[in-house]
Amino acid sequence: MQHAVLNRATVRVANTTDVSGRVTADNVNVERIHNRIRRVCALVTATLILPSLSYAQNNQGDNNQGDDLFSNNGLSYLITITTDTQAFVARGVLTFHADHTVSSILTGQGQPTVIFQGQKLTGSFFSSQLGSWKFGNAGGLVARTIFFDFTNVIIDRLDYTATFASNRRQVTGTITITDFAPFTADPLGEGGTPFGHFNFTGTLVTP
Repeated sequence: MQHAVLNRATVRVANTTDVSGRVTADNVNVERIHNRIRRVCALVTATLILPSLSYAQNNQGDNNQGDDLFSNNGLSYLITITTDTQAFVARGVLTFHADHTVSSILTGQGQPTVIFQGQKLTGSFFSSQLGSWKFGNAGGLVARTIFFDFTNVIIDRLDYTATFASNRRQVTGTITITDFAPFTADPLGEGGTPFGHFNFTGTLVTP
């Protein structure tokens, strides 16, 4: 009887040890899987997320604007263009697209006359503007666009600077226009004839 009791006790200890060993091994395996998942997540974060954050931070400037311009489908502004003496020139819509392209329309581009420095200039039939932009200093940007005079004589290059309010609802900037002739001239090269320097202010167009 005593021998049978000892045998049963031995079997019970053996079974308990076996189960405990399996449970311990299973716990170790689960922990290894969790560690692998953590390493993979860390690798994905370092590879995909951190460079994007670094790029945005390096290009946002003091006003923290790079994220909006880069990722929120671009921004459009209703702008008013004036001379350095605050004389009215034109209204327009200026759009900085998320893919770093620019498009712009002006009120004077399809009219027979446009007011410039208090004078009426005739033959102001010219195209809309297309070009590209990049981040500048302190959260602002610089842009360059081209438009064509429909007289087939002049090509114009417009060089922009733009600075945004902290909430991106307002923009201020400058436009420097350079004429290139004849029509086959390179508006991206040197030279050209300065046409004028202008200022603009704008308000964000929201749906």
